[in-house]
Amino acid sequence: MKNKSCIDEMDELLNQIADFKKLVKSSPDKSDPRFVQEYRLFKQHVEWVSEDLTASSYIVDHPKRVAKH
Repeated sequence: MKNKSCIDEMDELLNQIADFKKLVKSSPDKSDPRFVQEYRLFKQHVEWVSEDLTASSYIVDHPKRVAKH
């Protein structure tokens, strides 16, 4: 199985967010407990994936760029 790059993972997350946006727009009752639960789970998923991407990506400061004291 091929390892995904951070860019591939970010692209996948953005696609998931776009799909969820469609679900939100098509849901007639946003106060439905099942919808609220789905929203909370998805929000947590986005937070975890974002944290993982931040921790493992080149966006994080490279050690050579960190100022030495």
